[in-house]
Amino acid sequence: MRKLILSSLLLLFLVLASTYMANAQPTVTIKGFVKTYDGKPHNNTLVVVFDAREFTIKGLVKTDPEGLFSVTVPQGGRYLVYIFPLTEDGKGLSHVPEMIDLSFEDLKEAVVNFTIYPAAFVHVSGMVMYVGGEWRGYYVVEVLGAEGKPLRKVLDAGKAIYKREFEVGKVFETKPLIIDVYGRGSPFIVVYRRGLREKKLPEGILTVDTVIVPAYQDVIVKVETSVIDRRRPPFLQEPIRKLVFTLGDPLKPLNLKSGEVTVLDLLWESLKRVIEDVRRDVAITEMLIEELESIGFYLAPERTELSKAVALVEEARVDFENRQPAEQILEKLEKAYVIATQSVAGRLFFLKTVALEGAPMLSYFIGAFAVTMAFYFFEDPRKKFLSFVAFFALFLLIFVYAYPGFPLLWSNRRDLFLISVGSAFLGIAFLIFYLPSKVKEAELPGALRKGSIAAITFSIAKRFSRLKKTRTLITVFSLAALIWAFTVLASISSVYGIWSEDVPSNIRGNFLLIKHVVSGTTPSPLGFFSDYKWLEGKVGKENMAVRVFNDPQQILVITVTKGKVKYTGIKAILGLSPVEDKVTGISRILIEGNVDKLSQPNAIYIPSTLARKLEVRVGDSIEITVYRRGLEVPKVETCIVAGIFDEARLDLIVDIDGDSIKPLVKVKGKFAPANSTDILIMNWEYLVKEVLVEKGAELSAVFQIYEIVVLGEPKVLKELANSYIERKGEDYYAYVNIGDRCIKLFFGQKVENILTSNIDFVVPILIVVFNVLVSMYSIVNERRREIFIFNAIGFNPMHIAILFLAESIVYGLISGGLGYIAGLVTFRLMTVTARTQNLLVREKLEWYWSIVAILISVLVAMIASFKPALNAAMMYTPSKVRRIKMQEKEREEREERILTTYAGKTYSLPVKVKEDEAVIFFSYLYTRLKDLETGYRERVENLEEFEEEEMPD
Repeated sequence: MRKLILSSLLLLFLVLASTYMANAQPTVTIKGFVKTYDGKPHNNTLVVVFDAREFTIKGLVKTDPEGLFSVTVPQGGRYLVYIFPLTEDGKGLSHVPEMIDLSFEDLKEAVVNFTIYPAAFVHVSGMVMYVGGEWRGYYVVEVLGAEGKPLRKVLDAGKAIYKREFEVGKVFETKPLIIDVYGRGSPFIVVYRRGLREKKLPEGILTVDTVIVPAYQDVIVKVETSVIDRRRPPFLQEPIRKLVFTLGDPLKPLNLKSGEVTVLDLLWESLKRVIEDVRRDVAITEMLIEELESIGFYLAPERTELSKAVALVEEARVDFENRQPAEQILEKLEKAYVIATQSVAGRLFFLKTVALEGAPMLSYFIGAFAVTMAFYFFEDPRKKFLSFVAFFALFLLIFVYAYPGFPLLWSNRRDLFLISVGSAFLGIAFLIFYLPSKVKEAELPGALRKGSIAAITFSIAKRFSRLKKTRTLITVFSLAALIWAFTVLASISSVYGIWSEDVPSNIRGNFLLIKHVVSGTTPSPLGFFSDYKWLEGKVGKENMAVRVFNDPQQILVITVTKGKVKYTGIKAILGLSPVEDKVTGISRILIEGNVDKLSQPNAIYIPSTLARKLEVRVGDSIEITVYRRGLEVPKVETCIVAGIFDEARLDLIVDIDGDSIKPLVKVKGKFAPANSTDILIMNWEYLVKEVLVEKGAELSAVFQIYEIVVLGEPKVLKELANSYIERKGEDYYAYVNIGDRCIKLFFGQKVENILTSNIDFVVPILIVVFNVLVSMYSIVNERRREIFIFNAIGFNPMHIAILFLAESIVYGLISGGLGYIAGLVTFRLMTVTARTQNLLVREKLEWYWSIVAILISVLVAMIASFKPALNAAMMYTPSKVRRIKMQEKEREEREERILTTYAGKTYSLPVKVKEDEAVIFFSYLYTRLKDLETGYRERVENLEEFEEEEMPD
């Protein structure tokens, strides 16, 4: 019986042993030694076997006193072997780390011999400053040889041999590589941080800011990072711009002793680069000015404005050399950047656009004014046409020289130039010269049309104006001088700068709200380093309420889980801080919980509807998953419910500017606040720094700062708002709320009008009015005989007055056109003789100023001529009122006779009219009677026209 039991046990043992042997996983042995470059063994080196497939450390061993090591790991992994040569106390690295790639799934065994080099250290400090964009907070450091080659190709790190299971009988050779890539995105740093998380590697031997270089070797340390450049053409080089900073160069490489530490300060290195970038921006703007000046733009005011940017850049350079505070240098550079790329450049692009739009329209002004001049000087139709051609060619040449829009149009749209000039010439020639000669209007016997009367009136007026050439010349010159002064000296133009306007106040208190809204419609994130850090340095974190939204352009999958209940209806997460309660009173929305818990990274506030679905209360833990489908692997985070809020109360919370503080979602191509039932509230800093942070980055790719509210004293807030807008420029808005008043500050374009600031321009107008008035009075006195003749041949007083007003209109038309052209030519001459002298005038490039100039000239001339024309009309018209005395009896008799109502009486005319001529006859009769309504000696009153009726006879 005992033998049977022993036999059974032995059989069972053999079966179990064979089963284990059959299921046992094959292993890989990696062994070798670590020695220094001079052949000495290193006995305190950590050998780490990292599985890149499972992203974990599979093997860890330390070398023995002879520098030997051996480690066994399961076969089938994709292994990377790293060595960490430690100092004797194990608190740091004595030599440069190395690695070897053995990522073969059929790896059988490997022998690796590492050759290590003594270490020196470069500490990368500070953050990258950038003007005109945003740094995302990460960088990669590469160590190069003196010739610029990667260090792994310069230094021999040893050799290795290995065997693979599927390559029977073959022995492969490879070489270890010295670690020459560092920084947050470096694979070596990733492995070390993973080892820290698994508590397999010692803390403190390495940081993300530490670069290990071989001692006694000539090396170059290259730091490569990138920034989001928000410049616009022509200043933009590339949207994602790479920046490279180096320590050492081929002519003077870096050479450190063993254990020596040096510092590469990115702050000062980036400031040095920013100075050059802003100087380049200023140079580009100056080139734009010179280019536009060469074709006729007068840009002295813009040159003066740009000189401020030049001075700021120079001041920043001097401060940099004297190591003044970095913030002081950066602020000057940001102001210079805004002046160069937005204030001045924006004005240049605006002028260029206006000139391009104005050139086609001014072609028709040239044609109309050429016709006016031709009709003024000549009576013969043939001479009129030839002079029209000559004047058109002359004025076109003048405008091509004086108005910059024509050269621009010729360079950019030659077809449009030819079409506009050709259509203006041919269209006016067709309407004025060809059409009247071919199309004869119907003439009514004995009747004059109003158009014909106007033509005759202006024809007489222009002939009168040519009688006294000297007086006409003086009058035209004075009016033209007025229009010239208006065109050149009256600054009415669009300018760029900081503007403010009152807006309704929605919150009582002293606050400053900062927002970034592109083109006034599209919300855009603020910069963590360029905006948040700058404001934090000014007022402190405790005086700032930060609001973080998820990017509405990116679709998120947000899942909230409690036990077996899963909810996927969340659309957005709002990041806040406890300071928010001082601004909007956010604690009012809470049904349960405390707003102070917002300072905790794992705190979460959920809507009441979600709390009921999950059946959770304050203090319960829930799981939340946030990811972008197809971009990230879902990662579960555990959060503690710190509060439950009422959705209706959240809807009532408004910001300083009256908008909702809720995050935005995209609905039908537009942005709108998310529904309160679809929102979670969390700590803003946790969202920005921990959620959806891409590999190698420091900040989230989805959750960004969209609004910042600053608390402080009114004076401090106003100064801060002005300073902020000065350094940020377009698309940034600052709302300063003081008590119950709110002011909105922004950088933009407005119309600057000299007439709104003073009334000095009225003086030359009065002088010209007086001059024309004197001229017209003298004309009236000289033409007493002509006025008498006009009365004798049947002109009524209105006709005579219109005749003199027509003469003033002729003066106005000619003077307005000549004055406007003279003004444009003056600006062209100023670009040649006074381009650097700011005369405080701005060129009027809008096409409508040509019409405004003529209207002003005509109005001034008509106003000055009104009284003389009235005197001329009344010169030979009886107007004296005679008074007689009479007895009361005679007065009563006269009143009785005058006030007697008589029956109507019909008079027949002793003429016969043919039926087909009746309409023309009655029209003529009615017109003649109508003309007598304004008579003095003979007058018709209560004239009415009745429908035609047939009489018995």
